[in-house]
Amino acid sequence: MAAKSDIENPAKSGDAAPRAAPPFNVVAAMRAELPMIVGLVVTAVVYAVGRGWAHDVSNLPFTAGLFVVLFGVMIWCAFGVVALVQSMQATELVKIGIAITGVYLFFIGGIMQLFPNLGARKV
Repeated sequence: MAAKSDIENPAKSGDAAPRAAPPFNVVAAMRAELPMIVGLVVTAVVYAVGRGWAHDVSNLPFTAGLFVVLFGVMIWCAFGVVALVQSMQATELVKIGIAITGVYLFFIGGIMQLFPNLGARKV
């Protein structure tokens, strides 16, 4: 057991002084969460003003561009989830299950928002 003077002054006992925690870096935290932030912004924009975008598919460049943006953001978010799960050191099956579930929910949610009458019975 260390003497009382060694506990009060760790430099005396040969141990290095305890280091203070590094300051929180907001920019690094925002960069790490960038896929989630972009996904939320794109989701909010499409939800707020994009309801009519899927009904008029006559403008092929706009429709193709919308598909590329939505698909790109979805893939970026999926890779962000996979990176987060890898940092948690989960098993491979858990990683695959989380990725597949996320992609499935994204597609189902997007289809339900863009095509609310899809599958409705016509009387």
